[in-house]
Amino acid sequence: MKKALSKVAGFFVLAVLLFTSCSENSEVGTIGRAQVAVFNLVPQKDSFNLYLDTNKVTNALAYAGYHAYDTVAAGRRNAKLFSNVKDSVVLSKDLYLNPYRDYSFFLVPSDSTNTGLSYVATVDYLSEPNVKTNAKIRFIHLSPDEKGIDFYTKLGEAEEKKTFSNAVYQSASPFQEIKAGAYNFRLTPYNVTDQVVVSASNVVLEAKKVYTVFISGLKAETGNYSQQLTVVQNR
Repeated sequence: MKKALSKVAGFFVLAVLLFTSCSENSEVGTIGRAQVAVFNLVPQKDSFNLYLDTNKVTNALAYAGYHAYDTVAAGRRNAKLFSNVKDSVVLSKDLYLNPYRDYSFFLVPSDSTNTGLSYVATVDYLSEPNVKTNAKIRFIHLSPDEKGIDFYTKLGEAEEKKTFSNAVYQSASPFQEIKAGAYNFRLTPYNVTDQVVVSASNVVLEAKKVYTVFISGLKAETGNYSQQLTVVQNR
């Protein structure tokens, strides 16, 4: 299923997507099925088809779009990304998908020149916060113009806190539990408090819910390709 991914600062994408706090490299078997979701965050006028071996997972996935979970065979798979503009394969990678796991793949520029392609892969676990009045949140850095980012959160009138520190490009933080409520988010360059990369106000995090926040886009761009913050409710 292909859907549009809204990328307006502070906009919630209420999607039934499962994310994780870390990657998983150990092989536990080949019998069974896995789930794969795909996000296209490459700010170009192109669309992509993702193949696992000969099976097409996405069809003409445009910028700011995502493909919700599809069930695929677990085990060793060859992933190929086909560009519909270039009419050729632009990325190829051998993968191992553990059975009974959920995966997300974020297609991103390889660097700030926006001429090459890369991806960030996560294994997506889903569990409620240990404290019933808390939410879970993680941050993924997907904007190649920023070397390191500090992520600040402010709940109501409480003091602003640095929740994630020095997030580097293509990194995904672990999930953290924080109190539920209405937050202001502020992203700054690493160790620079008086410059704001992007911000969002009145972001409501509900108790017992799980969220992913990511920055994507390019600093020099305007409109749809500009640096923006997206909040995804995972459960």
